[in-house]
Amino acid sequence: MGHYSRCILLAKKIEGLGFSVKIYCHNEENGRGDAWFFGNEILKYLQDENLKAVVIDSYQAGIEVYRNVVDCGIKLLVLDDIGRLDFPCESVILNGGINTKKLYSNHPQNLVYAGLEYMINDPIFSESGKKRKIKKNIEKILVCFGGSDKENYTQKVLDLLKGFYCEIVVVLGACYPYELHTKARILKNITSENLAEEFMDCDVAIIAGGRMVNEVISSRLPALVFSVAKNQDYQVEFYDAMKVIKKVNLTNLIASLKKLDFVTRYSMSIASSKIKFGNELQESLKKILKE
Repeated sequence: MGHYSRCILLAKKIEGLGFSVKIYCHNEENGRGDAWFFGNEILKYLQDENLKAVVIDSYQAGIEVYRNVVDCGIKLLVLDDIGRLDFPCESVILNGGINTKKLYSNHPQNLVYAGLEYMINDPIFSESGKKRKIKKNIEKILVCFGGSDKENYTQKVLDLLKGFYCEIVVVLGACYPYELHTKARILKNITSENLAEEFMDCDVAIIAGGRMVNEVISSRLPALVFSVAKNQDYQVEFYDAMKVIKKVNLTNLIASLKKLDFVTRYSMSIASSKIKFGNELQESLKKILKE
């Protein structure tokens, strides 16, 4: 879901520059053989004579998919997180992660836009963050572990929070596969606007280390963060070292939560306010697409 949501955000930013945008995604319930990223399937999407650029955001597309685009003489933008492939040297790389330019030392540097300043961010969270006021006590906790939460961290965390007497709101992704046992308020498939409102009303978040980490930081919401996938480790550890979030696990969660006094949460909020997400992205997109 993180890939899809950032493509939606990017599409809005590109449309703001005067371009029309079409998004193609793959339904996991369908067979792989008809997916846009399989073999030469992408070629049928490249026939529009008005097509100016293609953006690919995928962990599944092979190098031949990227090569097909540039071989057709179409500008290619790659959304990447981990330096997954040696992308065609003609491609423009966008990576909004922390200190990620080093991943592309072998790529033409004038075609690399990497770092937090190029993050595809939703400004609604930073706007809500400007209004945040830190309360003396923790009265409301938000819990969210992403689109599917296959390891069911949501239930495991809620079980640990049973003795923690405050309001709890749970945000579930579209693909959450379990029956959740809790008296907490449950929200599912909510909009970014609704999520930003929940952030404003909460005192701490307990979340996975994916895209939402950047959203809680933008919102200046103190957070306890689980790294639930290998590709989350670097980001979580970096932010933990900056003291804008606290990295936790199931063993130390409650002890860490109890240590989040007013001073600590206020300090995390102030540190978060100094991070500028995506502040150079719009001008860079303008340069990339209109040159």
